[in-house]
Formats: sequence, C-alpha cells, structure tokens
Amino acid sequence: MASRIEIPEFRLELRIGCSEAERSRFQPVEITIRAEKRDGFKAAATDHLNDTIDVNAICSVVRNTASEKPYATVEGLSGALIRALKGHFDVPGVLWEVSISKIAVPIPGLQRGYRYVESE
Repeated sequence: MASRIEIPEFRLELRIGCSEAERSRFQPVEITIRAEKRDGFKAAATDHLNDTIDVNAICSVVRNTASEKPYATVEGLSGALIRALKGHFDVPGVLWEVSISKIAVPIPGLQRGYRYVESE
C-alpha cells in the first residue's frame, strides 16, 4: 500500500527572482511538499510517531533552506529543497516532490504567477 504525506501551499516570503532588483525584496511563494513511500509509512499500522516523518520538521527544513540565501530561480530553490529534505530525512523508499508557486511575477499579463514542479 503506497502512502504520501502532503503539505499543501506552505506560504513563505522569500528573496527570489531573476534580477537583483527582484531579489532585493521579499516575495510570496507557496511550496507544496510531497513525501511518497511506495510500501507505505509504518505509522498507518502502528500509530507511532517514530514510524512516519514529522511534518513540523519538514516545514523547518523547508523554511531554513528557502531562507538561507536569495535564489535566482524557482528551479534552483526546488533542487536545494529536495537535497535538504533527502539529507535530513534518511527514510528508505521515500520519494520527494516539491512544487513552488511564485505568486507575484513581474511579467505583464501573468496575473496568477506560475508553478514549477520537481520530483525524484
């Protein structure tokens, strides 16, 4: 039985953008994190916290990694997040997916921003 932990639309204010001017101010982004385990998380059967991934810890890793420096691209941020999550949580069989929505994009007519998705 496959299972997935999903944190939808975790909202952060980050310095991200192609130009220095864009990176000079904080901008809202929404980050969705998915941790999928093909053979399921043991907590489904045991109800023990040690048999799953702590959602608070996932949020801390995402917040710390995303805030440690300005990023020029959502692709760069996404890659950094997946590397940080894999490094922090040594859980065999977990596949990570990160979806980043940049909400305020300085492109005329692009009213809802855009989304980038990266998975293992």
